[in-house]
Amino acid sequence: MRSIVLLFICFVAMPLFAQVPATDTLRVDTLPTFTVTTGRLDTRLYTGIQPISAIDRDRIQRGQPQVSLYESLGYVPGLFAMNADNFAQDLRVSIRGFGARSAFGIRGVKILVDGIPESSPDGQAQVDNLLLGAVKRIEILRGASSGLYGNAAGGVIQLFTEDAPERPFGAVRATLGSYGLQQYQVQTGTTAGRLSMVVHGAWQQVSGFRAQSGMRNGLLNGRFVFRLPKQQQLTLLANYANSPQADDAGGLTLAEVAIDRRMSRAANRQFDAGESLQQSRFGLIWQTDVHRPQQWTAKIYRTDRDFKNTLPVQNNGVVKFQRAFTGGGVTYRYNGKIGAKEYHLTAGFDLDNQADDRQRYDNLNGKEGNLKTDQLEQFSAIGMYVLQQYHPLTPLTLELAMRYDIIKLGVEDHFLSDGDQSGTQHFNQFAPALGAAWKWSPALNLTARYAYSFETPTLNELSNNPSGAGGFNLEIGPQRVHSYEIGAKGILQKRLGYEIALFYMNVQQELVPYENNNRTFYRNAGQTDRQGIEVSGDWLFVHNWRLTAAYTFSDFIYANYAANATDFAGKTQPAVPTHLGFSELRYQPKYGLYGFLQSRFTGKMYANDANTEVVAATAVTHACIGWRLHIGKTEGDLFARANNIFDVDYFDNIRLNAAAGRYYEPAAGRTWIAGLSFTF
Repeated sequence: MRSIVLLFICFVAMPLFAQVPATDTLRVDTLPTFTVTTGRLDTRLYTGIQPISAIDRDRIQRGQPQVSLYESLGYVPGLFAMNADNFAQDLRVSIRGFGARSAFGIRGVKILVDGIPESSPDGQAQVDNLLLGAVKRIEILRGASSGLYGNAAGGVIQLFTEDAPERPFGAVRATLGSYGLQQYQVQTGTTAGRLSMVVHGAWQQVSGFRAQSGMRNGLLNGRFVFRLPKQQQLTLLANYANSPQADDAGGLTLAEVAIDRRMSRAANRQFDAGESLQQSRFGLIWQTDVHRPQQWTAKIYRTDRDFKNTLPVQNNGVVKFQRAFTGGGVTYRYNGKIGAKEYHLTAGFDLDNQADDRQRYDNLNGKEGNLKTDQLEQFSAIGMYVLQQYHPLTPLTLELAMRYDIIKLGVEDHFLSDGDQSGTQHFNQFAPALGAAWKWSPALNLTARYAYSFETPTLNELSNNPSGAGGFNLEIGPQRVHSYEIGAKGILQKRLGYEIALFYMNVQQELVPYENNNRTFYRNAGQTDRQGIEVSGDWLFVHNWRLTAAYTFSDFIYANYAANATDFAGKTQPAVPTHLGFSELRYQPKYGLYGFLQSRFTGKMYANDANTEVVAATAVTHACIGWRLHIGKTEGDLFARANNIFDVDYFDNIRLNAAAGRYYEPAAGRTWIAGLSFTF
């Protein structure tokens, strides 16, 4: 308690000791705002029809461990994240309930980095190769967005990496923390003639709060921009990740949690549960001058992923696949007028192909046993889209998006001793979206929007066949969503940005996970009704002092869902809290002493469809204090932070519909992190 009191006193006293520049040029007097592009149209934050949130560079990098994307996502209403510390299961993210079903990684939410998909075409994403120290901005499009991005677009998270500076630079950073956290980063970049580049590398490792929860990985990220004649530009993006260790401690029962929060599940130790991977990604983007009325963008990309997952079960307990994901697309944009009225058009197509060469073996206490499954799984998609925005009246904006996707899934069975389970499936979808905004005043924009979204099962979900055979589970199909929302947003006196959104969604054939024989399978629920409220505010109330808050109310109910002679109608969708809140008080001048206090509130939620397992509400508080200095051309940053300063017992992850009551993965208590960086 004494350390907490001292930390609070230091935070309150920061302005007394901060370095104050001789002029006001370094003081923050207005709320930062910028143009967001994830909605496929350029629009200013707080004015667009689409519900887009944005996180700036300081909130991503300054005073942050930069280990998990989880650190930066609390600012966003409607978004719920779990599983920041289980690096084998990876971060789980849900936006308005999309992605809540995920047993591991991210489902139903499209992830992009500089416009290149991190999500594979089947809708699955794992963010274990994201280097947060290289990220300058994150944009989040909340809610159904298949009309813009196609399959599995229940929301979009796009990360933008750092631009190259005009002069050569170098940067180093070291971060140390509780439970063996070590992270080391190096960065360099320059501009020479028509070429500019930024290269960023990192190594990180952690022994983990729980037994069997260690991690080691190395990351490398590069961005190279070539300026061509006639205001054209060619950008090469390169990323490499090598993670030889990511252990899985497994889920516990409440009785086991009461005995020892740091224990791992016995079966996870016996079968050495965890994963290892290597992944490389390359993207090439050509574009014309973005300031011209007509613009063209073309891109191609490829991701190769070599993955091994060891599950805590003997039968089919070792999963390996080699993934090749290739794609590309062309986009045309027009910004002009029809008559005297402002008009914007975006049109284009996406081509994607994913091939997973998958094998399953028996798990003999962590070693590969007999081969049980060997098949080549493919997911191909062609998507064509048109987005139009028209201003028939000065305060009125109308928007219409249409997209048609042609999707083919196939499996080629190479393990024929139990028969040939090869086959194909086709899912073609038309996804419209339309919206309107009325600019009542510079400080008030009223919005209304309808969107349709669809989501096919991922290849991993299809290949988890409860029959025990190879091929696909043909009992599950896509889920479809009709989404309606109204809202208000704006910015007052350049100091207070706010947004309010009310939404209703009807989800048909919702994909739901369940466990059987220590493996996760999926089935379709009949219908789910989701309604909610999202409120957020960002207030620069005094020079360099910023107060941010977000609140989400979610009422997600199964309207029609029965399985195994049990009727779940009227039950609440699990793994989504009814109430979710975030608040942050931040003092952040450009140089000198800075700091922030954050609190995340997670309301009561359920761990299973029957709602018999209740996860209690918790509030977790973090604090950071740091010093940023500037000497000549060198900048330094030293920070120390305490996570969970009140040592609250809570859960890092909840495993949905887990067998034998093993729903819970405990989170660490109070932890300490310190970092030091120099840029020169």
